[in-house]
Amino acid sequence: MATRDRSAAEADPALRRRIMRHRRAFLAYERYAPMGDSLDPRFSPAMMPRLDRWQHREARRRRDLLTHPVHSLADMRAKAVYLLAYPRSDFLIDGPGELALFLRAMAAGK
Repeated sequence: MATRDRSAAEADPALRRRIMRHRRAFLAYERYAPMGDSLDPRFSPAMMPRLDRWQHREARRRRDLLTHPVHSLADMRAKAVYLLAYPRSDFLIDGPGELALFLRAMAAGK
């Protein structure tokens, strides 16, 4: 019962780790993205492999976060607040498939 009664406490440490891992990957990809845009003055063809690696890492970590089941109200809040914190970004919930993963994970903890 203790795991379900954490609504007033902090979110699950495993969920917080996934959020932090995704945040690091997301920010790194965001930092490198202009270097992959040929119209940007910082464009560098040599950076393309690094940009690709960070893009794949961000996608993996986003999927890990989206599919992580929640077990308390605190978990639900932490996950939703984080994923909705970037309203102009298409990276955090990208399309109906990822929205479905997110919603299934929210229901999985019941």
